[in-house]
Amino acid sequence: MHPVLHQVLEIEDRVHRLEKCIFKVMRRLQMTGDPRDRNLRRRMTVQQMAMLESRGVRQIEIAARAGVMTRQVRALLSRVRLGKNGRPLGS
Repeated sequence: MHPVLHQVLEIEDRVHRLEKCIFKVMRRLQMTGDPRDRNLRRRMTVQQMAMLESRGVRQIEIAARAGVMTRQVRALLSRVRLGKNGRPLGS
């Protein structure tokens, strides 16, 4: 077999394996709804957010679930410096 052809086939094989990997990850993200992937995440409606708020869920958690930065959350974040663990610093 020609050496260049051999290299091409090897590369194609690698690409195919990578594609399979990526496909698996995408499937897993769709099943679990991982918030890190913004394109697959469903946007939460305003009604759903209001419902959570009426149940007493904290603003930051609502925003995290909805995947949006609400004005209240931005205010909270600017007022309070959060540490690495998500708790306010110096508390």
